[in-house]
Amino acid sequence: NYACSGGWYKSGSKCDSTKTSDTQTCTLCGAGGDMGYKCSSGQYMSGIVCSGTGTSNTQTCASCGTYTCSAGSFKNGKTCDGTASSNTQTCAVCSYGSSWTCPVGTYKQGSACSGTGTSDTQKCVIQSEFEA
Repeated sequence: NYACSGGWYKSGSKCDSTKTSDTQTCTLCGAGGDMGYKCSSGQYMSGIVCSGTGTSNTQTCASCGTYTCSAGSFKNGKTCDGTASSNTQTCAVCSYGSSWTCPVGTYKQGSACSGTGTSDTQKCVIQSEFEA
């Protein structure tokens, strides 16, 4: 059996006495090859580092897609820069969701979460007896 250097995979076959040429070939893995596994901006690393012992390119990338959150939520992750092993573009639900209804005795403060912001902007504040 044979091995390739890190960042490469085995693309040939083991030499044996019936072959008339060297069949032990290596192919450079994608997504950085032997310079280190890294994907392009807007992608994340969806595979594993090529160790030189495998027979296929395992350094694969997947698209993170457009970073959008729905109304009633906000962006609490980060834009994919190609260095993470999962989609980092995450959304969190705002305190009161898309309906934003405050309980009796409280009033709204802030603004509705449109899905484009980076923090929870919804608050329900207790109304003091002096405001009534």
